[in-house]
Order: sequence, then structure tokens, then C-alpha cells
Amino acid sequence: MGQIRDRGNIKWTAMMLPEHRERLRELVVTEQNQDKPELTEEKWEEMNRWVIQAMDQHQEIILKCYQNLRIIEITGKVMKYHALNRLLVVAENDEIRFIPLDCVIDVIPVHINGWE
Repeated sequence: MGQIRDRGNIKWTAMMLPEHRERLRELVVTEQNQDKPELTEEKWEEMNRWVIQAMDQHQEIILKCYQNLRIIEITGKVMKYHALNRLLVVAENDEIRFIPLDCVIDVIPVHINGWE
């Protein structure tokens, strides 16, 4: 006997009005939105230490950033820190990105010597 396959919303879309389909898409997008986490002073100090150590050793790190109601990950080498503008200059593959420090919510080391 064959398995029952549920096609979810696919089977109903032919009977839906375009306004209903659009509202369902909006609902999915708003459900995926996330709130920006609040960081403690200890977390800021820890992230600062990791960024400085990665810059000194020219090693890659993963930056988790809060952007447009989403959390994205950027993997690259931190080239500079612009204190005046509060920006990290990150080389990601062959691209230079300017990351506002206010959007960084976590720093994860990637195989850095001397890390706990």
C-alpha cells in the first residue's frame, strides 16, 4: 500500500485568492523575524578579546550579526577596527565588508591557536 503524502498548502493554493496567498507569504516572513538579543558586559568583553586575538593572528572568525530582523553569519578575517565609526573591516573571501559593531551579537573563533 502506498504512503500518504501531505502536500501542505500546495494542494490548496489553486483555490485561494491572490490576496490570501500574499497574506500567507507575509505570515511566513513575520514568523521568521527575530528580536535582537541583549548582550551583557561580559559578552562584549569576550567578543572584544576574540576579535583582537583574531586580528593579531590573522585568523578567520565567524561574526553573528543582527540585520533586517534576521541573524546572519559572516566568516572572514578582521582587517581593522575603525573606532570613530565603530566599524569592523572584514575580508570575506575576495570581498571587503564594513560591519557596524552595533549589529554584532556573537563572535566565534575558527581554529585559532591559544583559544580556550
